[in-house]
Order: sequence, then structure tokens, then C-alpha cells
Amino acid sequence: MTEEELLRVPREFLNAAVLIDDELYWGQSTDEDATEIVAPDEFDVTDTRQKGEDEPSKASSSRIDAEKVVDGFSDLGLVCATYRWTEKHSVFPNSSDKADLIILDWKLDNNEDVGTTAVEFLNNRLSQDLSGNRRLRYIVVYTDKPMAGVIQKLVDDLVVPQGISLAAGENCVEVKEENGPSLWRILYQSKKTTAESDLAKSVLTDFANFLDGLLPRAVMSGVAELRNRTFEHLYRFNKALDPVVASHLLAKRSSELEFPAASDAFSEFVIGLIVNDFSDALYGSELLNLTSSANAVNHHMSQPNGVKLKFNQLLVDADVAQLSTLISEQEYTKFFSAAEAVFKLNSEKARKSFKSGRSPMEFSDVDVDQYAALSQIDLMNNYPREVAGQFQLKSGVIVRKEGDAGEGRKYLVCIQPICDAVRLSVEDGAASRFPFIELQVVEPSKKFTFVVKVEDAYVFLLTKHKVSEVLMASFTASPESRDIRTSGVADERAFTDIDGANYRWISELKEIYAIELQNTLSSQASRIGSNKFEWLRTRSG
Repeated sequence: MTEEELLRVPREFLNAAVLIDDELYWGQSTDEDATEIVAPDEFDVTDTRQKGEDEPSKASSSRIDAEKVVDGFSDLGLVCATYRWTEKHSVFPNSSDKADLIILDWKLDNNEDVGTTAVEFLNNRLSQDLSGNRRLRYIVVYTDKPMAGVIQKLVDDLVVPQGISLAAGENCVEVKEENGPSLWRILYQSKKTTAESDLAKSVLTDFANFLDGLLPRAVMSGVAELRNRTFEHLYRFNKALDPVVASHLLAKRSSELEFPAASDAFSEFVIGLIVNDFSDALYGSELLNLTSSANAVNHHMSQPNGVKLKFNQLLVDADVAQLSTLISEQEYTKFFSAAEAVFKLNSEKARKSFKSGRSPMEFSDVDVDQYAALSQIDLMNNYPREVAGQFQLKSGVIVRKEGDAGEGRKYLVCIQPICDAVRLSVEDGAASRFPFIELQVVEPSKKFTFVVKVEDAYVFLLTKHKVSEVLMASFTASPESRDIRTSGVADERAFTDIDGANYRWISELKEIYAIELQNTLSSQASRIGSNKFEWLRTRSG
């Protein structure tokens, strides 16, 4: 991959950086009387020189020519805001909340303990990032202070909760989930060796290498595609359509039956319109297709010394050329010839097993938890809809029935059609019956249907798709929403049936998989058994 190819995706993805330093000045100005430049969001970039004073000498290595930094980012197609920190400031700019890149000076005040203010900012930001949905953040410490001291202070003074660790590299510190991915990367850049005009290219290159993975680049490409097409979507969903879409809500509210769920149904309709339009744009994205192609897989998985592959518990080495053929070859005969050579498929049984796909080849360094993690992303709604902190009971919701002294815990999946999960009767405390399929907990080496993560561990669940496995439970609907909602907060949210049993909310299947489950169950329920002539039955398959 060339440098241009490496940088293309992050250049499309990244949008804005913010530079925070107490010794910023603006380069040669055409207006000699101008002493201050103020950008939006209170970015204070004050020219500290007296009128007629020359540009600072190179000996003053802590000072930064903000104009050169901004121009460097501009040349790469990125916006960079600059914020001059002064003694009057006590909080960091709001722009740092939304900036893709934060570039921070290590010495922001005259405190004897250099780095105190910077670390305080980082700890506050890290605490906020970890308290909500965890996100990846990229930060650069741009300073003339020695690297070893900066790295050591970051390791010593950054405060991380249990389950989070700090990993010090040669020129960086990463905040990581234990045995998991990085959440933050804090890169050291020296003012003495990285000129202001070169800072943007240096940072972008490190960012590109840090996230040089197949899926990270695909995600960045998808976000960039939506950002680049924002105004196309705005044009399509223009305000001239407001009366039409608002009429949909009025029509829903006109019906006494539809009235209780009208607002939620309207919101889901609008979200569905936009999401589907976004989805169409991504499927047609040249950039996203490029980053998720077989050639991209080959680039990210190839190693100079070859890789280890696995087939039928057999570990083998594949060199660069062999792996390229296995991943990218379009003609099956050539692909299979390479597979025969790599895996030594000398017997007809081995060749037949390979061609059937029952014993697929795979990379050897993948463990069960990694397969489980991707399976959960694929199967489960990663952003289940909440209303006032509550989840709704409907088709696809996976719960765990908390057993009493005489009964253990049971995992169940709700199969109530969405139309029967809303507009429920609330007259005289009426109860509504909901069907569930019991899910059996199995070992990952066995057959399973779903994977869910419960209390930091993956649970593998199997459903038998049999009508005889259907269980019923009765719930009382909320008078306001006329559906079944959870009570409790955070990880303790649960549905309570009329007998007082609690069904803890665990996860929610994506709609397509919930429909697939219902369809499979209904096909099993409609099977016809007949006493057929045995000779004919066995030959008809």
C-alpha cells in the first residue's frame, strides 16, 4: 500500500483538529496593527509580539507558529482550530469535545510540576469518555520537553478504572481494555524535531498506521461516505416534505387503536427512512467497497514471513503468494490448486471435505471469544431503542428469567409479533400473554444459535425451533404507553410478570434475525406428517 493509499481513508474520515498551547503566535500578518485573531468557539490566538518585533528565533523552541500548523492541516483537507491557553482559563474549549484530533502542549502554565494541567485535562476527558459509550480518541502531546519524562508522567498520573490498563510504547501511551482494544492513543511529538508545517502530515501518518486494520478502515470509509453525502441527504429529505411526513403522525393519532403508540411508531418510521437511505448510500460507496475488498483483506492479513492457517486442526504455513491466491483468486480451479498445495489435500476425503465447506480454512490465531464478539455484533442490535431509560418487550428481545429457590435461571427469546406487543388492553388491569422460546446454554464447541455477552462473558445459546418449546408469560401493560416496559436501571432492567417473576433484559436481536426465528418456528408448526408408502418415502428424499 502506497503512502497515498494509506492516508486516503483517514483524510476522508477526519474532519477537525484543535491545537491548545500557551505560546501560540500567528505568522507574518498583512495588517501590522492586528494583534489578535479570534476564531469561532472562543479560540484565542493572540499575537504576543510587540508591533514591529521579528518572528521568534529558533532558540525559542516552545513557541508555535499557529499559521503554519493550520496551513499544514488545510493542505490535507482538514480544519484545525487553535486555542491559546492563558492563566485566565480554567476549562478547556468545548471544541475539544468534538475534535477528531486534540493536539496539546505539555507545559500550559508556570506550574513547577510540568504537565499537571495537561494531565488534569486528560483525566477529565478520559473519565467522561469511559462513563458513557466507550469511544476511541486520538491525542497528541506536542512539546519541547523530553519524551521519557512525558511518557512516564502519563503512565504514573493517568487515572483508569478497573478493567482498563495503560500501555507505554516507544513514543506513545495507549489506554486499553484489559485483553481488549485500545480506547485512546496519546502520541508524543517533539517541537524540536517536528516543524509546525510538518505536524499535520506526521500526525495523520501515525493515525493511519494506528488504525490500519480492515474493519477500522471500513468504518472510517462508511462515516466519510455519509459525511461527504450529507447535503445530498438533506436535499432529498427537504422541509417541503415536512407536511407530508407530519400527516403520517396525524393519521396515526386519528385512530383510537393506534393513538397510544402513534408517537413511537412515527419516530420509528422517520428513523427507518433515514437509516435506509444511509444504507443505500454505503452499499454504493466506492471507498467503502475498496476498503472491504478481497485485496484489502490480503493487504491487512499478509505478513512478510508468511502466516499460519488452519484446516481440520492441521496448522500450515502459507507464504505471501499462496495467501494472495487463497484470498483473491477469482477462478475456483486455481484457488483449489493453491489450497491443495498449502493444506496437502492428498486424499479424496480431504478434498471433498474442503470443497463442501464443512471444514473451512481459517487463520490460526483466532480464538472463540473473537468469533463470539463478531457474532454478537452481527446478530444483536447494538443500539437498542430506549424510551425514558426503558426497553420494550417485543419479538427478538432476549431475557433471563431469574429463578427462585426451586428453579434455576432460564434464557428466553420473545417471539411476540410487534403488532401484538403494542396497543395492549389496560382495562381492569388486563394481562397480556407473551410467547417465549427457551434457549439452552451450550458450550462454544457445540452447535448454537445466538451469542450474547452477559457480565463480561459470552454465553452461547441454542434454540430447537420447536412449538413444544414455547413458554407463555402474562404481563400488565403500562397505562400510558400500552406496552410492556422494563423497570429498574442500568444492568438491572427487567420485565415483571403478573406472578412477580423477573425477566432481566439481556439483549435484542436485529430485526432480520427476529423475523428469521419466527419464520423458522412457523414452518416447523406447519409441517404435515403422513403415513406414506415407505419405499416411496425413502426415495423421495
